Amino acid sequence: MRTFARYKNIQAANFGVNSLPDPGRCFLSVRWRVFVNRLVGQLLINVPDVDPAVVIAVGATGLRQDFTETEFPGIVLPYMLALKFVYAFPIALAGTPTIIGTISSWKSINGSVVISIA
Repeated sequence: MRTFARYKNIQAANFGVNSLPDPGRCFLSVRWRVFVNRLVGQLLINVPDVDPAVVIAVGATGLRQDFTETEFPGIVLPYMLALKFVYAFPIALAGTPTIIGTISSWKSINGSVVISIA
């Protein structure tokens, strides 16, 4: 945006770019919500007697220690399904700039440059 702005409009272009929210922070928040929503939904189906808040608080490394062997298989499958959706989200987001980059203008901002060989 700043590259294409005229000199007198550079302040407005800088404001526009700098006032945008941090996409990494937003995407991390969305991925966390996708993970929690998928995990809770699947846990309520597979192991309704297990509290989803405890599973989320324990994390992946403590699942085997904090749950019984009968509960563990019913927790691991929803955990893996939730992670699958979390990994699919950034893959889909990576495709967006690729598509935009292929259909956007590819003209030089410096105009035509003549290269001469001496």
